[in-house]
Amino acid sequence: MTRTILFLLLPLFLFSKDIVEVYRLHGMNGLEKMLDLELSSPAYWQKALQNHDIRYGFFDTPTDLLLCTKSKRELALYTINGHLQLKQKTPIIIGQAAGDKIREGDMRTPIGVYHIVARKTNLEKKYGPLAFVTDYPNRFDRIWGKNGHGIWLHGLPPGKEGEKNATKGCIAVDNQTLLHLDRQLSLDRALLVISETPLQEVSEETMRHLLAFIYHWRYTWKYNLFNEYLENYSPRLVFQSVHDFNYFSKYKERVFEKNRNRKKTLRFSDLKVVPYPNSLGKKLWYVSFHEYYKSGGYIFSGTKKILVEEKRPNHFKIIVE
Repeated sequence: MTRTILFLLLPLFLFSKDIVEVYRLHGMNGLEKMLDLELSSPAYWQKALQNHDIRYGFFDTPTDLLLCTKSKRELALYTINGHLQLKQKTPIIIGQAAGDKIREGDMRTPIGVYHIVARKTNLEKKYGPLAFVTDYPNRFDRIWGKNGHGIWLHGLPPGKEGEKNATKGCIAVDNQTLLHLDRQLSLDRALLVISETPLQEVSEETMRHLLAFIYHWRYTWKYNLFNEYLENYSPRLVFQSVHDFNYFSKYKERVFEKNRNRKKTLRFSDLKVVPYPNSLGKKLWYVSFHEYYKSGGYIFSGTKKILVEEKRPNHFKIIVE
């Protein structure tokens, strides 16, 4: 499989003397390392992003993106498949209290990035014909001490759709709009981004540097460059719910030492990178991907989600893993 991918990528380099020389001297492993390094270059991503509409993020695979803007009381559905297409825009009703949701019963609609984890029908009439269940509080919410549950995107009581002007924290739309949304939305590829103000569009410069950072992190991980690997993380890192960078550093040092002489396989696919709205005053990025990792007899295959902070323009650190 790796050989096939490398063969398909070779035309990108036009069989330059450099790539042929790397292959002559170091074989396919050397060639693979060279290509992995290329992925960590902003120059590579400048070319790769030419056919991507990255105004609201980067998506490897088709995605249904729901943008909820609380200040405008508006929900927009975009389909993304390289290009961004607006499918629907509708007024909404949100929690009766202003601000980000912090605790159970505060009547606020949360701010952040959420997955839709279920579709419910046969509900009480006050919820309309159906409801989409979000994963609030997600892992990041819980790290920040937020609690509560049951944040849904739902409908309204039949015959009273014009009477309600607030919820207890959910997002509500009129029933016909909800049914139309239901026909267009694929739950397994949907992402809900809730922000207080309209989401700022992402610049090409920022996205290419962020993607280069993600693949530099991968490169240092795959090739056992321990000190460079640690530099990708914030000293305030939260790792497996532990707020202790020294614990993380020592744990990873043991793992790297154990795998020092082992060849690693590390692949990222289904990469999603979107701004993460928050009430902390930070510029954050939500990054999720399917990870395939193999080293020795250990294999991991599953979804990974991290949070990246941009402390200053085009300089990033992982703050949650």
